[in-house]
Amino acid sequence: MIPLRPSKFHFAQGLLCVASGIALNAAAQEWPTLTPSSQTPPASTVTAPQPSETTAQAQATPSQSQTQPGTDSSDNNNPQPQPAAPVVQQPQPTAPPRPAANKSGSQNQQPPNNNLETRDWKLRKISPDYDWTRHFRIGMLAGFNIKADFTMSGTFGIGSSTPGVYDDGYVLTDSTGNAGGLTGYWGYQNASQISGNSLLMHQATGFSVVNGTSSHDDAPYLGFDLAYGDSYWYWEHAKLGWEFGFGFLPIHVVGNASVRVNRNIDNYDITGVLMPPPGYQGGFDASGETSLIGGSPTSSSTDTIAGTTSEKLDVQLYTIRLGPTLYWNLCRKVGLYVGGGPAVGMVSGDLSSSGIIQLADGSTAHYNATHSSGLSMVYGGYVNATLVYHAVEGGDFYLGAQYMPMNGSTISGNGASGHLDLSGQAYITAGINWPF
Repeated sequence: MIPLRPSKFHFAQGLLCVASGIALNAAAQEWPTLTPSSQTPPASTVTAPQPSETTAQAQATPSQSQTQPGTDSSDNNNPQPQPAAPVVQQPQPTAPPRPAANKSGSQNQQPPNNNLETRDWKLRKISPDYDWTRHFRIGMLAGFNIKADFTMSGTFGIGSSTPGVYDDGYVLTDSTGNAGGLTGYWGYQNASQISGNSLLMHQATGFSVVNGTSSHDDAPYLGFDLAYGDSYWYWEHAKLGWEFGFGFLPIHVVGNASVRVNRNIDNYDITGVLMPPPGYQGGFDASGETSLIGGSPTSSSTDTIAGTTSEKLDVQLYTIRLGPTLYWNLCRKVGLYVGGGPAVGMVSGDLSSSGIIQLADGSTAHYNATHSSGLSMVYGGYVNATLVYHAVEGGDFYLGAQYMPMNGSTISGNGASGHLDLSGQAYITAGINWPF
């Protein structure tokens, strides 16, 4: 049997290895280029082994060591060594990194650059097609540091009252027509009116203001607040735009004035009368009445006594504001609005006096109450800061603070005036915000 020539077998095996290496190298080039940190070193290029000179000579002429047909030679027991088959290294494919996709579907977006030296700090205009640039909010506001200064001056007369009717009681004609000079139709208020055998009845005739200037702050005052705004530019996590706001705040302040009251004093005879307790009020029907006093004063005199009266400023404050606003997204759930600008307002309301004087002896005197109305414009500015909590999509809760100094407003008439001081007013606001 004639064996295959070793030279031809080796050459065929080399061609097969070259073809396999080319195919594997072409398949490896189909994977995308990886970054140096994740790229697997490529397999070395596989080349077919070149036949040696001995092999080449063997291909040209038969080797002398080969056994000829019919020849028994010991060389047949030592065949020529065969070259080892080349080792083909299979490339180990590595999965390519997942590219980042932007909103438009492009997968060429680069990661954000956090290098402060190369970051883009420019303001950019927001596209008209972009949502969530506008906001509307409504809520409650509480006003603080709003004061009212009251002034009252001059001497005020008290109109004549019904005869026999006093500031601290009455003595009138009963059903018997005051038979025997006595009446059962009477009453009094205070134990201090009893002086020996006389009952003192007081009637104010006028008063003058001793200290008519006072300042009061009855905060907090509660109202409501509205705001609407839009954003036109953005930068990083911030938006820049504008905001228009409206506020309504009812204000009710009461002040006191110190006065001196002039009074007439009438004395009524109560000799032998078992006096009922203070606050007694007898009726017109005197039948069966046992507590009868003299129906006419036995003497008269005058005095002065200290007292206090009150004034009330009851107004409504309407304000509007307009200015730039900056929104900063602090985190996924919380954002901050800050803004400032000019503000204008209107004050409308009344100034009135109570018509009652509280006297030092515990009694009261009455006079004709006064009433004045007024309307005025006020001007100033504002700064505010509002935190919003993103509770649900399209719905936030907010809590804010606002400082709005403005000039004051004065209402006056009938010897009295009330000045509303808005130079230091501040607000706390809370409610619901709708971004859209």
